[in-house]
Amino acid sequence: MKVPFYIARRYLFAKKSRLVNWVSGISTVSITVGTAALIIVLSVLNGLQDLVKSLYNSFDPDLRIEVVEGKYFFYDEIDLEKIAEIKGVRVVVPVLEETVLLRYNDRQVIATIKGVGENFEQLTNLDRRMVDGEFFLSVNETPFAVVGHGIAVAMGINPRNTFEPIGFYVPRRGRIANMMSPDAFSVDYALPAGSFSTILEYDERFVITSLEFAQNLIGAEEEWSAIEIGLTSDARLSRVQRQIQALVGDEFTVKNRMQQQELYHKAVQSERLVIILILSFILLIATFNMIGSLLMVIYDKRKDIAILRSMGASTPMLRQIFWLEGMMIAFVGGFFGLFIGGGITWLQQHFGFLKLPNADGFIVEAYPVQIQMSDFFLVFAIVLIVGLVSSLVPLRKIK
Repeated sequence: MKVPFYIARRYLFAKKSRLVNWVSGISTVSITVGTAALIIVLSVLNGLQDLVKSLYNSFDPDLRIEVVEGKYFFYDEIDLEKIAEIKGVRVVVPVLEETVLLRYNDRQVIATIKGVGENFEQLTNLDRRMVDGEFFLSVNETPFAVVGHGIAVAMGINPRNTFEPIGFYVPRRGRIANMMSPDAFSVDYALPAGSFSTILEYDERFVITSLEFAQNLIGAEEEWSAIEIGLTSDARLSRVQRQIQALVGDEFTVKNRMQQQELYHKAVQSERLVIILILSFILLIATFNMIGSLLMVIYDKRKDIAILRSMGASTPMLRQIFWLEGMMIAFVGGFFGLFIGGGITWLQQHFGFLKLPNADGFIVEAYPVQIQMSDFFLVFAIVLIVGLVSSLVPLRKIK
């Protein structure tokens, strides 16, 4: 192995004809550019995923308990005190959700009311996502509501107008009546306290009130639709999830954040896989230059091949020499590609020189990127595999 490696290294850096040098340089640059592009695209994808995940996490709890069958359950079916005593549990908040019709002035919107118990602000950092007004749900027994920014824009809600309340309309439970009848709906009113902005899906869907207000509106004074749980920073998520599941039984399901947004995470993984496959295919096309380079080197060194044969070199040994040269080209191109791609990503991550267009008022101003070492190992492995396959093609010319 030492002799083929020594000769391959000499061929890689030795003086060759101008055309061969040009083709070899182009093949190396092609692999470098492809590798750098793969690193940059994966880093941007990581940054966007982390940004979207942080927005979801600002609203979604660490764990959420829901009933397996049905929509609501009675509050005495789950012991909140026992859940709160589990190591790692920081806060437990019961919630009640239902689809409602909102009316404000002459505008109407279908939304989801989310009545939350005390300590909801400790459960999420939704108070940091307020774009107008403040986060509070009751003042001197006067109910207030915090709406998604999409709803606020659609309805023209002004939290500074304390004389115009939001009307909540929901069909009365257990009653089949004419929808035009005044008794068909349960109605209540709350003043707007402010609006929050996270994910567009939530901004255009949720309005948050106190749990008592939602229970009175829906007519479910002793029922909840879910229990949301916040964990401490040092809690082991899987262990706490198993303990709570064992406590509540099979009639309930305990979901972590990934399970709450299962469709989103599956879409992200599929998107990532497709991007890796597409860029790997582009990298494979870029290695066609390396195939041509090796063919030209083999032709340029045909006299050396004859001399090595006369000295007793076998065909497998000769093929090993040029295979190693191809792997060296892939290694050098991949190394510089990782260095350049990682450098560009690091600069963007720390200095944000590439700005988002029309980013005024957006959560971030520059393209978000996130460097993950696993991506470097993955990309380098892809480069070596592609180089391995490409290097085997021209070796059949050595007979």
